[in-house]
Amino acid sequence: MLSPSRPTASLHFILYRLAGIVLIALASHARAQEAPQSTAATEDEGTDIVVTAPRTRGSVETDVPPDLELDPVAIESYGASNITDLLAALSTQTRTGRGRDGGAPVVLLNGRRISDLSEIRDIPSEAIERVETFPEEVALRYGYSADQRVVNFMLKSEFAAYSGEAEFGGPTSGARTGGQLRATSLQIGKDGRTNFSAQYDRASSIFESERGIVQPMPGQAENRTLLPATEQIQLNSVVNRNLDKRTSATLNLKFDQTRSASAFGRSTTAAGVPERLDRNALVRTASAGLTLDGNVGKWQWTGTSTYGVDTSRTLTDQTASPETRDVARSRQTIATTVWTATGPFAELPAGAVTASIRAGFERRGFRSSSIRRGIAQQARLGQSDTTLRASLDIPLASRKRNSI
Repeated sequence: MLSPSRPTASLHFILYRLAGIVLIALASHARAQEAPQSTAATEDEGTDIVVTAPRTRGSVETDVPPDLELDPVAIESYGASNITDLLAALSTQTRTGRGRDGGAPVVLLNGRRISDLSEIRDIPSEAIERVETFPEEVALRYGYSADQRVVNFMLKSEFAAYSGEAEFGGPTSGARTGGQLRATSLQIGKDGRTNFSAQYDRASSIFESERGIVQPMPGQAENRTLLPATEQIQLNSVVNRNLDKRTSATLNLKFDQTRSASAFGRSTTAAGVPERLDRNALVRTASAGLTLDGNVGKWQWTGTSTYGVDTSRTLTDQTASPETRDVARSRQTIATTVWTATGPFAELPAGAVTASIRAGFERRGFRSSSIRRGIAQQARLGQSDTTLRASLDIPLASRKRNSI
């Protein structure tokens, strides 16, 4: 008879071997899955992650950090209706005590030079996306001397606004009432911007008698003005277009006209009737400005040309007879051209050496003629000025490049 104990032992031996083979296979598979993860983790730990952010559209190309940055919420807190009002509100933070210009800052628009402040003075504050102010050394990059701070206004990429304003004011007692009407329009798009503004101002005169001034001769205070009556018209238009991806052009046309009338006493005519002596003045100003800017490689260039004409005419009574009025006329012309270029031209361990070159020409002309008490006089003056300026920005140390 066969014993049952031997088959049972063989079966147990076979089951143990199968279990061992399964455990070994599972362990090998687990190690095969962990090995790539460990290798990947090791590779991730040894790799540097570099994040590169593009330059903000319209910002100033400089490594110098701004002294002040304003977002739309901060700009709104100043309560300014346009760029002119905002500049006035920021005057304590943008002016400097150095230089011949009274500390007035250099004003840029989207990181570019402008032909004149009138080019941007009517842009509403709602169209501004950001404001940056920089120290004086940044002015060198735009061809200015290092005694002016820099203010850069960055506009929104898409914006349209039409606005109108009306003001009227006067004292609670006495004369001198005045009013103002103003209308502006602005469109900003991918192809450029168009801005137009018109303004009309009118103010009445103030006579000495209205302020309690008494003259020794009767009737003089009622016929002498402390402030003249004025009437002013201002028209301003700006058209900016992108010629291509690297070049843009801006045309600025401006016209101002001011009339004033004042009185300075009474005179007696040949018939013995006293009449008031008047002075009437008319001043007209017209100007045109063209700005071209673009990039050539890493160099940024800007060309600005302006031409302006100022004329004035003054008629002054000498006696009560209109045939004896003195006449004074003047005409002044100003033509300017300025070209600037900024860019790197050498590389140092601490960074790129940046050069700024500015060349300018200005021509002024002045003519005047007058007839006073029947005597005629004439004058003619002219002046030309040529400037050439260059500056270098040389980095001496840089933590980013481990050059200290």
